[in-house]
Amino acid sequence: MTTALPKGRLVRLPTVAELHAVFDRLNRLHFGGRLKARLEWSTRLRTTAGKCVVSPRGNVIRLATAFASRYPELLERLILHEMIHLVASGHGAAFRAEARRCGVEPGPDFMHCPEFAPRRPYRYRYTCPICGLEVLRRRTGRWYCRSCAARHGRAARLRLSRLYVVPGAEPAGDQHPQHTRHRYGGDHAHQPEQLKPG
Repeated sequence: MTTALPKGRLVRLPTVAELHAVFDRLNRLHFGGRLKARLEWSTRLRTTAGKCVVSPRGNVIRLATAFASRYPELLERLILHEMIHLVASGHGAAFRAEARRCGVEPGPDFMHCPEFAPRRPYRYRYTCPICGLEVLRRRTGRWYCRSCAARHGRAARLRLSRLYVVPGAEPAGDQHPQHTRHRYGGDHAHQPEQLKPG
């Protein structure tokens, strides 16, 4: 498979069979061969390097041709990153612990590639109605203050207090959370990013 870079130069990408060979080797090395997934290329992924879909019908790892063409030396790390998502969703403590178990320090170069996909700006400011904690989010959702959720339950749901408008960009979705992103209390409570003073 070949893909064109912006300047028109063609780059040969590994075949799907070659991707599975890398997957199988990493699977045996780090996971005892227990992981199962189908790997495929995606020409539609433009703002993320890869995507892991966990489903009872079969797990799928999609890899961006745009990323692999630009950073072929990082393809194996990308596959390992998505494999870790098969056992740890998100990029929290469980993901970082699994990455370290695989011998990879989960630093910025492993978690995110800002040159390929710059992080979207924060658009929403949420406030805890109990303790006043303020957090910024890139999308709307039902967020809860972990510090207050254990004692106050659903009353600790963060409230949208201000919408940031990015020049030249339309606001992403409604200004009010539409559905539950995290449960309140326990291990499912979300600890949002705290705003720096000033």
